[in-house]
Amino acid sequence: MNLQPDIPEKSIAYEIFMFRFCFEKLKHGVFLSDREGDVFLEGFLLHFRNLHYFFTGSGWKTDLFVADFKKQDGSSFELKETDDEEEKLIEKVDRHLLHITKYRIQEKKKDWGESFDFIVSKTEERIEFFLDEIGEDSLDKIKLWLRHFEPGGTGYTNDTGSQHLTSYPGHTGRGAPLSLENQEKD
Repeated sequence: MNLQPDIPEKSIAYEIFMFRFCFEKLKHGVFLSDREGDVFLEGFLLHFRNLHYFFTGSGWKTDLFVADFKKQDGSSFELKETDDEEEKLIEKVDRHLLHITKYRIQEKKKDWGESFDFIVSKTEERIEFFLDEIGEDSLDKIKLWLRHFEPGGTGYTNDTGSQHLTSYPGHTGRGAPLSLENQEKD
């Protein structure tokens, strides 16, 4: 399968953005309802799991992995090892997201306690290493897509060319993302 140009960079930028976005929402903890808090908890856990699989190589053959990207020196990234603590956490995340359990509906942010600190520190450490070491061309594309997803970013256009800011990154219900070719770099 041939990917469109920039799809790998766009995909990883989206995961990074959504991981950070959901974490910021959870950190501030002001929600219109308990269900809104549940949505951000599940979003945070989902994007953590996606980034975990990206960095460790767990997942499907068609998934993107860190090893699919080149470092500045042209070499490939190595997949990150996981320890027992991280494996147990991923099992907990998978149980929470993938199964109807006896406890899921009762779990709240507070029930994840110290896991939050571990998730954020481990994931941010991996993100920063990746962004520090990735080749310039891919880094520029990732930065551009990160800006694109930011509130007030470039948004999306519909077929008439009018711009829509999305209620959540990546979807307006119609239209296609603006081309990266038309945007300025830092």
